[in-house]
Amino acid sequence: QGFLQLVHVILRMDPFKYHGTISDEEARVYTEVADAQLYLLTQMCSANSLLVKASLRACWKKVANVPCAMEKTSRYHATIATICRKDPWAADCLMEQIKHDWPHRAREEEKLTLNATQALRTLDYVPQILNRLLETYIDGCLSIDVEIFISDDGEVSVQFMKKKAAEEVDVMDATSPVKSTTAANEPEKHCMDVPEMALKLDKLMLTLFEFVD
Repeated sequence: QGFLQLVHVILRMDPFKYHGTISDEEARVYTEVADAQLYLLTQMCSANSLLVKASLRACWKKVANVPCAMEKTSRYHATIATICRKDPWAADCLMEQIKHDWPHRAREEEKLTLNATQALRTLDYVPQILNRLLETYIDGCLSIDVEIFISDDGEVSVQFMKKKAAEEVDVMDATSPVKSTTAANEPEKHCMDVPEMALKLDKLMLTLFEFVD
């Protein structure tokens, strides 16, 4: 039990996460602690392959969830690459994690682009997941594209918002006109989301084209 708790603490540690301004000496200490932690992760995975999945999950979430300095990103990618090189099962685990954590289309454009960029970067050291990664990537793009609906009269709207609003109207009590009116007006309110959805799709496609190029 004590060993599992220790492993849990090691996986959750983020030496790069500190508050406020720090001196160069403090930054050097944080970096040394980070290097020691990441080296320990790779050795733990070498000693026990059951820790591979949890270690990859911990590293991946630290680079794909929030923007961070290149120094931190590079170190975590190097750690993931080392684990994948030592364990033939690790590449599949990494792909599962990337697919599992792929952001929903409703997330912010910055979040979608960050995740896509980091996912494509993994192909530098695990090219064997190329086909599966591109399939996941394109599915993410299509989930945005199919929701941008152009009606016969040229009106552009976000289709999944319309469906949601229509369903709410169906289940509303007919004796409550206030609620029904609010739900029926939701598609018009969400029409403003079309440029945002289009921007997300453009950013994702641009990121992919830059990678291919």
